[in-house]
Amino acid sequence: MGIKYDRSQLRVRKLAQEDLTKGLAEFEAKYGMDSQTFYTRYNKGEMGDAPEFIRWAFYWEAASLGKPKKTVVKS
Repeated sequence: MGIKYDRSQLRVRKLAQEDLTKGLAEFEAKYGMDSQTFYTRYNKGEMGDAPEFIRWAFYWEAASLGKPKKTVVKS
């Protein structure tokens, strides 16, 4: 069982993901750092708590929600 979306919900979801992707690209260009590196450093407390960094972290978290999680299976 999964979540079912109608067409308008899917359109909104796609637009939201596109906005997040665009926002992340703008932060990366501005600070010369990829979002994953930023987020790792941000969580270690290395980036400070400027409102723009809080927004960048939020964008990264929100964009990551839509991505499938990788699972490692050890045998």
